[in-house]
Amino acid sequence: MLFVTVAFSVMYSAAVVIFARPLVSLFSDNEKVTEIAVSTCIVFHLFFGLFGVQSFATD
Repeated sequence: MLFVTVAFSVMYSAAVVIFARPLVSLFSDNEKVTEIAVSTCIVFHLFFGLFGVQSFATD
């Protein structure tokens, strides 16, 4: 189960980091807002891969 949760969270995190700009552009056309939101999404999701370990350890 640990492998499954870590694999899923790493894949989700990688997808958000890779496609941050297209995802953010769905919600805003303003370039400044987009730049801030893209960098925030990337920083927030860099360590999201560890969520699988936390989820497994707490259950």
